[in-house]
Amino acid sequence: MTAELLEAGPARPVRGRLLVAVLVAVLLAGYGLWQVDRRLADREVDALLERVAAGQSAVAYADRRIASTVTYAMPLLASASTTRAVRVSLQQLVQDAAAGQVGRLDAVASDVGRTRVLPWHGAVRRARGAC
Repeated sequence: MTAELLEAGPARPVRGRLLVAVLVAVLLAGYGLWQVDRRLADREVDALLERVAAGQSAVAYADRRIASTVTYAMPLLASASTTRAVRVSLQQLVQDAAAGQVGRLDAVASDVGRTRVLPWHGAVRRARGAC
């Protein structure tokens, strides 16, 4: 019987240590995966912010371009002595300035929509959808 106790004695502490080692390994792996996921989410946010900033820049440029064309055309458009042909030409000039910006604005909006976001990053997905 003493021989049986001596043989059975150390088995439990080894099993307990193994369990602790496995638990620590699982926790470390989980922490590592969490860190990787946070870095990926940060990269997604950075990419989204970069594309949103490019979009805001494109909108500001379009606004300035159209506003400057309107400023140029307004005195003649408001003048009573402007002929119909000149008035139509000036209106066309303003419309062309606006139409010329649509392609760029569509492109930057598309860039924002194509920003890669992992499915479980719900907050980043919602932010991308709000743009």
